[in-house]
Amino acid sequence: MLDPLVATAGWAVLHSVWQTAVVYGLYRLLLPLCLPSSRWAYALALLALLSSAGMFVYTFGAYWAEISEERAMAPLLSVIEAPLEDDVFLTEGGSKAVASKSEDKWGQAVTWLGAVSPYVGWVWVCIVFVLYLRLAGAWWLTQRLGRRATVPLEALDVICAEWSQKWGIRRTVRCLESPFVGEPLTFGFWKPVILFPAGLALQLSPAQLEALLLHELAHIRRYDYLVNFLQLLLETCFFYHPLLHRISRDARRFREYCCDEAVLHDRPNKLLYAKTLTDLKLANIHVQNSLVMTSVGNKGFTERILRIVGTTPQNAQKQPTPWYSVATLLLVLVASGFWKNPSPALPSSEPLVLMEPNASASYAPLAKSVETSEAPTVLLAAAALPDSLLPLAAADPTKMNVLYIGVDNPITVAAPGFDCGQLSVALTGPGQLSQLSDCRYNAIVTEPGTVDVRIRGKRNGKTVDLLNKTFRVKKLPDPWPRFGDFRAGSITVEELSKIKGVTVEQRTDYDITCEVLGYEITVLPHRSDPITVMVQGAGLSEQAKSLLATLGPKGALFVDDIRVKYPGEKEPRHIGGVSMKIKE
Repeated sequence: MLDPLVATAGWAVLHSVWQTAVVYGLYRLLLPLCLPSSRWAYALALLALLSSAGMFVYTFGAYWAEISEERAMAPLLSVIEAPLEDDVFLTEGGSKAVASKSEDKWGQAVTWLGAVSPYVGWVWVCIVFVLYLRLAGAWWLTQRLGRRATVPLEALDVICAEWSQKWGIRRTVRCLESPFVGEPLTFGFWKPVILFPAGLALQLSPAQLEALLLHELAHIRRYDYLVNFLQLLLETCFFYHPLLHRISRDARRFREYCCDEAVLHDRPNKLLYAKTLTDLKLANIHVQNSLVMTSVGNKGFTERILRIVGTTPQNAQKQPTPWYSVATLLLVLVASGFWKNPSPALPSSEPLVLMEPNASASYAPLAKSVETSEAPTVLLAAAALPDSLLPLAAADPTKMNVLYIGVDNPITVAAPGFDCGQLSVALTGPGQLSQLSDCRYNAIVTEPGTVDVRIRGKRNGKTVDLLNKTFRVKKLPDPWPRFGDFRAGSITVEELSKIKGVTVEQRTDYDITCEVLGYEITVLPHRSDPITVMVQGAGLSEQAKSLLATLGPKGALFVDDIRVKYPGEKEPRHIGGVSMKIKE
């Protein structure tokens, strides 16, 4: 009984490799549509995790039913089984035909995978068992942490009860102080506990302490501890699949974003909240525990602070994912054959004739059929066809597959049977077209949308329409903002003193520069209030230089609302900002 179960588990594991990859590809395609909302992005990540788990369970059930049926039919099959010399099957006419074993590559692959599936299943079961033992140990240590040398925080209990009632949390939440934690953390589902580091309540202001408390209460209100525990169970089952772990990491990141938004909804002091988390990150040593909900988190802290203060670059979350689409399509095609073994095909007795779809009967002799199986391929030259069969022109941009505003867009045109002098090209839409050389033109467009490029050819005194192609017109992508040579991260006081102002990094191959119109700079000295000034142009004003001189170790710097303008565009762009911390 155990061997069929393990073999079924092995099949489910093998199929989950491509199934989860397909789910990940679809997840990456849909993620840009959900990213404006952290809640929708979080829901999409959880849906992707559940889809992977559901496909695993479905595959396990389907193969278990198939194996059970084969075991039930085994006695009957052993009586009627007869040896055959080859794989024989009947054609529609009733005659026998022999399948070529060399053509059944998928069948051979499935047979081999069926042989190794029990070994895969045993390896998977053993590793999952060990990982679950480790997860059980982590759970025991977490429970022990809530009982070891903890002291109740009565002052916070009152505030916690008030916010619990306001947010509709019916469970009793305990606030405790522990010398064994380095940051506030939450665990427990039926009886949630919030642990604060010993002495933290004396180091922070009441407003900062309340902000941290609200973050942990947001986790409790959203049942994040239970969801995180289920994530850990899935990660353990899919320990072999890196794509599922990437989805799970995204879910944790979006979960922290949702809690930050909940805090800022009721306490909208962004800079205070960001400074609280930054100080907490810099001042404490964090011990990783996958079972608890923390205020600071383990990864993506810088991006999270940028989101809180509103300096995230506009395109930071809109990463291009064209290769995911291609990978998903390839996986679906491969999996369609792997999921169901294709039956061998009989060779056709009829000759195969390939002809132009619009070719007239007078040109049929050029593509006459050949009675042998090795018929030569007949190519019809475009110049040999009449004018009515020549919609064979091409017009493609030399640099990009779209046209961009404010830059030169070289376009090359071609049409079989026509010289460059016989072609005329025109552009319809907001823009103009000029000829560079034979068959090469340059398009200058001015507004987003579409334009049409129309190609006509003249031959034997007749003018024919060869092509009318529509191109998309887009703005150049936003450049990456930089403060000096830095985009984010940490910086020393010496490096900060050498910075002259804001620069931008182009994200295209076009030789074009954009003008920096101005920006907003905010300095956060250590244990001091933030100060913000406006700067015109790319350089630093005297006031900004004076502010930067006040920054020392453990301080922070935010360059926000950077405005730039490209040539040919009417309105300036807001390209986000830069965030940096001052190293000791």
